[in-house]
Amino acid sequence: MSSLLDRFVSKTEFESYEDFKENFKIIVPENFNYAYDVVNVYAEKFPRKVALVWCNDAGDEKTLTFKDLKYLSDKAANVFWKHGIRKGNSVLLTLKNRFS
Repeated sequence: MSSLLDRFVSKTEFESYEDFKENFKIIVPENFNYAYDVVNVYAEKFPRKVALVWCNDAGDEKTLTFKDLKYLSDKAANVFWKHGIRKGNSVLLTLKNRFS
């Protein structure tokens, strides 16, 4: 498998900072979707890889793998679908900043 990074940047090795400034380009495919194009790829190839660690000042911690994120993303998509939200619809979400 080529690197996932190779799909989204023009090149990853540079001779100098000048080379980087001149030749580094971010590739954003039409209809790019982070959940599908990144999270799902990692969930398939490396399901147990840590994707996110949430912690607070009280010492509580929650670790999520890419498999966990895919599951939660799919679950959210199913809720949207159930309520008639389809591809191309605009949605505004207000999310809390803690895990529960």
